[in-house]
Amino acid sequence: MKIKPLVYDTIFKAVFVEEKEVLLKIVKDILNIKEDVSIERVEVMPGYELEPLSKNNKTYKTDVLIKLNDNSYVNIEINKRNNKDILSRNVLQVSRIYSKIVEKGANSNELSSKVVKQLNLNTFSTYSGKPMEKILLCETETKKPISDKFSIYNLDVVKSSKMTYNDIKEIAIPIRWGAILLTDELEIIERLLGDDMVSKKQKESFIERIKDVNSDDRILEDWMFEENARLSYEGELETAKIEGLSEGIEKGIEKGKQEGLKEGKRKNLEEVIRNMLSSNFNYETISKITGKSIKDIELIAKQI
Repeated sequence: MKIKPLVYDTIFKAVFVEEKEVLLKIVKDILNIKEDVSIERVEVMPGYELEPLSKNNKTYKTDVLIKLNDNSYVNIEINKRNNKDILSRNVLQVSRIYSKIVEKGANSNELSSKVVKQLNLNTFSTYSGKPMEKILLCETETKKPISDKFSIYNLDVVKSSKMTYNDIKEIAIPIRWGAILLTDELEIIERLLGDDMVSKKQKESFIERIKDVNSDDRILEDWMFEENARLSYEGELETAKIEGLSEGIEKGIEKGKQEGLKEGKRKNLEEVIRNMLSSNFNYETISKITGKSIKDIELIAKQI
């Protein structure tokens, strides 16, 4: 069964707000959290916005904030593009978590007991090139960590996926989780989910939730909006790169730029429509989301 990968924001939240036990297992396995955590006390807050933080007309908020207990938080970010400001954004978001704790009345002693871990699920390489890495704040001269109260973990889900073709018993559990988050095939998830990761009951519930999400038109419509935005951005980015090659050509450069952007958006919009058609969306829904006429959508369907 083909599914939408869990590494999409919309799908991730729709699955794991319900499958809190499996999400807790993922977090504990990837972040190497050994202490017992009571599932009854765990709070999962999708799209939890700490304070309005805007840049280039975009409001930044955490993808998923998890409160394990009164002293331990995990902030999860899903990153599709290797933007230079990811680390800066991580620090800002974690700082706002601490700020909220202070606003609730925590004194300096209480604040020093709080631990915040930042987990980045990335579809690009880590700084070290390894599938999994941990980053701590260090003193410049001695290179020694200043504190373990705040740490950043980067998991490259693409590299994780490439490492799962061998016997799964030889593959580290965090790497298997990375591959599970990236795959678009339910059978691969079932193969990688060993009894050393979740119980039989948790596995069955997790699989059923994935099926439910992938048959929910409302969730899939939200996913399509997310995918549409990504493809549009990448189309504009690729067009801008091509335009960069023609710098220095004075005549017609502005006209060419506008036409190039328009063509990039048109091709990406057609790709979105093809995806929606293959997911059995009706023409009216596709027209509502993309703004294209029924006639235009019929023409694309005939091409398929």
